[in-house]
Amino acid sequence: MSDCQEHDFWRLPPILVRWLLSAWLLAAWSAYADSFEGKVVHVTDGDTLTVLVQRKQIRVRLVEIDAPESKQHFGRRSQQSLRRRLGSD
Repeated sequence: MSDCQEHDFWRLPPILVRWLLSAWLLAAWSAYADSFEGKVVHVTDGDTLTVLVQRKQIRVRLVEIDAPESKQHFGRRSQQSLRRRLGSD
């Protein structure tokens, strides 16, 4: 038996290797996510908003949301939906 068994990891089923790497990347990414509290002052479209934090406006893009831009079909409806969800009607 070899002293170094680093290659044994790659003998796992490919789907398991992908799942483990994805889980590790997600955990690493989540550890660096910023969090803050503020007041929503503007909803640009279905995936972009402006938040007032300590008298400074911060533009926030929602990750993993693919919403139409405000001038595209259903853009206004998407914007209104985000406003409702945020309670900023």
